[in-house]
Amino acid sequence: MSKHDLRNYFFVFLLGICLFAQAGYSQIRSGAAFLKMLPGPRQNSMAASMTSAFDDPYALFANPGNTGFQRDWFYSGSYNKWIADVFSASVLVGKKIPMPWSRQTQFTVGLVYYGVPEFDSSDKQAPVASANDILAVLSIGQPLSFLSKNISIGTNIKYFQTKLYTYQTSSLIFDAGITAKTNNFDLGPLGKGLLSAGVALTQVGPGVTFLQSETPLPQTFRFGGALYVGHHKGIQLQLTGDYSMVQDEKNALSTGAEISFRRWFSINGGYNFNSDLMNKVTFGMTIRLDDLNVGEVGPLPGRNHAVQLDFASHDEDDFFSRTYRGSITHYPISPEGFRLKDPEIEESNEKSTTRLSWGTSQDPDIFDDVRFQVFVDRDSTKLAHLLNQYHHGGHNGLSKALMEDPPWKADIVKKPGLYLSELRGGNYYWMVAAFDLDQHYCFGKKKGQKIARFNLPYADVKIKDIEFDYSPLIKNDDYHGELIVTLMNDGSKAASNFNFVLIDSVGANYKLLKSDKAGKTKRTRQLMYEIIDTLKPGEEKQIKLSWHTLMLGQHHVIALTDTEMDIDEVDRANNRLSKTFSTIPKGNFFTADTNAVEFVSQVSIDMPIITEVCFDKNSSVVKPEYLHKTTFDPPIATIAERLIQNRDLKISVRGHSDPNSEKTSISLADRRAKAVKDSLIGFGVNFNQIKTLPGKVLKRRRAPHDIRDANWLYEERRFVEVTANANAQKTLFAPIRHIDKEEVRQAVVFDADLQTALPLTMAIVRTFNSTLRDSVVVAGNSSPNQFTREIAWNPRENLVLFKKWLNNSINYNLEVVDKEGRIFKTTDQRTSITKTVIHREHRLAFPLKFADTDPVYDFYWSRLFGQMTDLLEDPSKRFSFGGFACAIGSSDINQKLSTRRANRFHNEMIKFVRIKHPEYFGEVKRKLDTAKGFGESKPLIIRHLNGKEVLIGNNEQALGRKLNRRIEIIFSIPVNVRHRLN
Repeated sequence: MSKHDLRNYFFVFLLGICLFAQAGYSQIRSGAAFLKMLPGPRQNSMAASMTSAFDDPYALFANPGNTGFQRDWFYSGSYNKWIADVFSASVLVGKKIPMPWSRQTQFTVGLVYYGVPEFDSSDKQAPVASANDILAVLSIGQPLSFLSKNISIGTNIKYFQTKLYTYQTSSLIFDAGITAKTNNFDLGPLGKGLLSAGVALTQVGPGVTFLQSETPLPQTFRFGGALYVGHHKGIQLQLTGDYSMVQDEKNALSTGAEISFRRWFSINGGYNFNSDLMNKVTFGMTIRLDDLNVGEVGPLPGRNHAVQLDFASHDEDDFFSRTYRGSITHYPISPEGFRLKDPEIEESNEKSTTRLSWGTSQDPDIFDDVRFQVFVDRDSTKLAHLLNQYHHGGHNGLSKALMEDPPWKADIVKKPGLYLSELRGGNYYWMVAAFDLDQHYCFGKKKGQKIARFNLPYADVKIKDIEFDYSPLIKNDDYHGELIVTLMNDGSKAASNFNFVLIDSVGANYKLLKSDKAGKTKRTRQLMYEIIDTLKPGEEKQIKLSWHTLMLGQHHVIALTDTEMDIDEVDRANNRLSKTFSTIPKGNFFTADTNAVEFVSQVSIDMPIITEVCFDKNSSVVKPEYLHKTTFDPPIATIAERLIQNRDLKISVRGHSDPNSEKTSISLADRRAKAVKDSLIGFGVNFNQIKTLPGKVLKRRRAPHDIRDANWLYEERRFVEVTANANAQKTLFAPIRHIDKEEVRQAVVFDADLQTALPLTMAIVRTFNSTLRDSVVVAGNSSPNQFTREIAWNPRENLVLFKKWLNNSINYNLEVVDKEGRIFKTTDQRTSITKTVIHREHRLAFPLKFADTDPVYDFYWSRLFGQMTDLLEDPSKRFSFGGFACAIGSSDINQKLSTRRANRFHNEMIKFVRIKHPEYFGEVKRKLDTAKGFGESKPLIIRHLNGKEVLIGNNEQALGRKLNRRIEIIFSIPVNVRHRLN
């Protein structure tokens, strides 16, 4: 029988002993033999004496108390070739995860597989058989920080499943353990030393059952110790010893040793005093590749990381061949992570003392040492730059950045904690790096951030804002509104007894208010100086000041605080704020107290009755202008109306014919008289009131050289003369009062006289009363300094509303908008709009004889003198004499004739008053303007206010020419009306 077959039979025998043997006995031996084997190569190379070996990830299988002392994280895998081609493979992953009760809770999960190749022990009489075990483990380790950081407890929760041929069973297993260690102690030339000890109870749980009988688990109790001695960068020695008690087996004692050269290369071995089946001696080696001996090459090992390779073997003997075990582990070699704590701040009057504190950090390499480097600065970007340089260049990058631009403080301390004194208030940023002897760094964190902030209470008074609450009212004073300055304490400590200053500085382009008679003022002046008692943290305080200035334009308002530096502030740049404001418009806006928006302008003329009715040549037909009203009342119709009203009065009519221009005859003259008489009777005059006198043929006269003059002269020689006695003349031939009424519509004119600092974009005149509103929009001024104009409002544009506006009191104001969008308005004022009648002129026209200066009728003198009383009673009236002529003859002759006529009447009036009314002489002479002759240039017309002329004395008609040969006594009332005509 071969050696290989012997091994197979022995292996089947062992399995049978573990699983099926003693099924009928009262005491059953423990099974699940694979649970007794530890999967780590380094454990096996040191004879499994790992109860207190906290620096190996596989030590959790010996004692779960070791889990709490593992590194921040690790990844490991192993492969073992055992006897009889039995093999195992395992994977472990560990990481510290902060939990509510601790930041140092270590979790490790793993999977171990034991496999037996297929075997045939029946010489092909039965199917081949195989076996395997699977072990899943969750290990939880927790340092007991509340007692000591050097004591850790742990537990393993394992799921075990075993399979043999077609039989399969499983169990849930628990382990528990505790590990304690000392701090490093000094051994003089030997370097440093450390002791550790551990106790564990493993494989606790229900047994496994394949058929009927339950096989107990190999429950194990272990305790052991370890001694570590060496130098960080020299030789290091580890000695271990374990004593284990396994159910149904002899108690076992094992020892191990490891000698390491700077942790890069290690040789380890062990001795098991109770090994029966295999050699008692074990041996192995460890190789560590880290960023110091191989550099930062790719992802493995990487900066601050190491990759460890472990190998173990048993010596072969006559029965078993040599076994092999190996593993690879990736883990960090920098100091452990730690937490930044909130600083402790002690306040004094102006300065503060601050203690920066953080959690402790240990280096996972036993013989390494940890120090802390603290970085503090007001500028967080400087610390961020240091971090960035470290991430890109490691220790060298960090050192270079510290030399180029060091932070305010970069101290190195041995233990957590640093006092900072004489700090001014404000924000500070800080970070702490733990580093070991190999310059491996680990930065502390607070809420996941490596840069933390703390704030020292301080007062930071700043000018938050300056506002100009401008007055919306336009007046002519120096008030412009309120300046509102908002002070704020942006710090965390109250500010007391500091000053506040407000300064007004006007720009170069300013204009003095018109009301400033002196014209002298300072361009820069202090508006306010005040001491502020207290301003609490976060408190805002508004300071209001009525702003008065005579200088219109742009002003620079400057607010200053703490100019005497009474407060220890972090930021003094915010103690000053300047803003530019423009003054508001100033000036007046007004109109008359009463505005006549519609008035009737009356001109009355006492027009003479022309008692000579002229005819066309060889005609006895009365012309229409004598019968029908056109611009003025026709003579025949007027005489007829007066005869009807005075039946006792009588007239005579006599016709004439002209031998120069027609076939003359008495009968033509009589027919003309009869035509006039018939016209009067046709109007209702009694025939017995009219006496017809025999007609006449005038003598031939010398013809004028001008044909037009000749024709006009001949026309006036073809006439019917109407006469009456002296008493009847005053009634029948009295002047006709012709009143010319002109309706004048005018707008209400408002005067705006404003001084402005900014151009106005719009101006609106608003008119309103309790029921009505209206407005007029006009463009503003394109340049600053002045807005002077007249603005017309015409309420007659809406005649329906006009009747409601009329004879009512109306409020009005002016609203303007400047280019900054500010809206201003004048105070409400009142006016009223009316409709009135103005009798602006009265004229008394005297008809004159052809080429003469005397009136046709003498009663005109008495009529003129009778109107003297009205003249003297009205102080506004004046009067003058004007002489006029018709267009017959040369203009020079007519000018001289009209001047003689005017002067004669002027002189006669003065003479009359001096003799008849000496008491009024001075007053009359004062009101009597100079007489003036107008010749033929001014026929009898009525001139309206809008410039329109109504012609009455038409020189193309005989009636008109007779009216133009006149003297006018003009009674005038000076009228000063500002108007806009429709």
